[in-house]
Amino acid sequence: AIKEYMPSSLAARTEGYTVSVRAERYADTFQAGLKSFVNEAKLLARFDHPSLVKVFRFWEVNGTAYMAMPIYKGVTLKQRLKQMSGPPDEAWLRALLTPLLEALEVIHAETCFHRDIAPDNILLIEDDQPVLLDFGAARRVIGDLTHDLTVILKPGYAPAEQYAEVSTMKQGPWTDLYALAAVMYYAITGRPPDPSIGRLMDDQMKSLRELAQGRYSDTFVNAIDTALKVHPDERPRDVAAFRALLGEFRGAAKSTPSRPVATSPQQSKPPESASAAQAPTRRWGLNIVFAVVALAFIGGGVYVLQNLMTASAPKTPETVEAPPQEKAVVPSPPVTPTVEQTPQTPAPIVAQPTPEPQPVPEPVAPVQESPPPPPSETQQAEPAIEPPSPRVSRRDRHPLPAVEKAPSEAPQDREHIRNLLQKANESLARSEYKLAHKYVDQVLASEPNNVRALKIKMQTHKAERAAFESIQIE
Repeated sequence: AIKEYMPSSLAARTEGYTVSVRAERYADTFQAGLKSFVNEAKLLARFDHPSLVKVFRFWEVNGTAYMAMPIYKGVTLKQRLKQMSGPPDEAWLRALLTPLLEALEVIHAETCFHRDIAPDNILLIEDDQPVLLDFGAARRVIGDLTHDLTVILKPGYAPAEQYAEVSTMKQGPWTDLYALAAVMYYAITGRPPDPSIGRLMDDQMKSLRELAQGRYSDTFVNAIDTALKVHPDERPRDVAAFRALLGEFRGAAKSTPSRPVATSPQQSKPPESASAAQAPTRRWGLNIVFAVVALAFIGGGVYVLQNLMTASAPKTPETVEAPPQEKAVVPSPPVTPTVEQTPQTPAPIVAQPTPEPQPVPEPVAPVQESPPPPPSETQQAEPAIEPPSPRVSRRDRHPLPAVEKAPSEAPQDREHIRNLLQKANESLARSEYKLAHKYVDQVLASEPNNVRALKIKMQTHKAERAAFESIQIE
């Protein structure tokens, strides 16, 4: 898909594909939007996330600019919600939030903000994978220069700082988090939040805690309400803080069904039983600690008493040590008087050097024997060859046997992998390279050395490169 910079309010086609401004007074605004369009393309080309639009290349020609992207097939979140019979459950919304938050974290790390998140700018492709569309950088620049807020703002999803950025309300990651929380509010209630500029004067909007009590967990509802605060300082400052408010669950918060079923007295009993169960364990833990400390003091006292007793009678060890020294000196040569005068330190020193010269010639002998015979040379050459060629050693040792054993151990997993490989092949045949990469990466996540998956991945890369190299740019 090729996206063209074509602001119809400022420009029109004159000859063929050539784009020209409608009047000279629009020239500066048109050029500012064009520059922003190219900068957005450059920025998106740097990102590579499944929930962010991928830009393969961009160029300027015909008085305007273009960017080449993959074709995404799916429906917008707004359309999907209209197809549902009722509000989605919490698990579905959390599964939607997880990749969107990851995508925002990627662009926020580059000090880039989407600032146009809305249900019609979130596309749901296969398996309800969300993709953020239309950063709208050029439209924002044009809207700023023409002072037309309808070009850049969606009432209900734009926070107050987007209407007029002042020193007390600057834009940042919290700006995108407000819009994303507004999308969740729309998905649950069926209508967007009240416009933020009106809430600054008199905030009468009902919170999700009031509108959706009992249907969603308190953790989830409170996180959305916090991100929808009118003043930026009261919202989570970044994606990590918003994840902390959500409890960092991965789309499986199933505590909601138990809340409407249980009555209020039953709900109050579990915490009492839990605290009652924790109290004895804490007391037992304290008792054990005190017991260990007491035993340590007792053991230390006994040790000190023993040392004091031995220190009080120093003559006994000398009289005990003297007879064995005399007995040991009798068979020795007449150097015994010098040995008795020294406290046996020279004896071990003399005994140690005698075994030391013996091992010294032993390593010398194998060193002289190793060079002449050829088997030692081959043994030395093999370890020198193994490090520079790790691919050969890995294929010869581990990966292939592991892949062969997998089918017999887990037939269901093998069937799942075969299905993924088949889907990857079909996606490659349909030139849907992104889906082919997705299925192949799922296989390689469980089997990094799957030969068929690696082959499909290589074919996908080649086909993708050939497809976009075939685009001729004037």
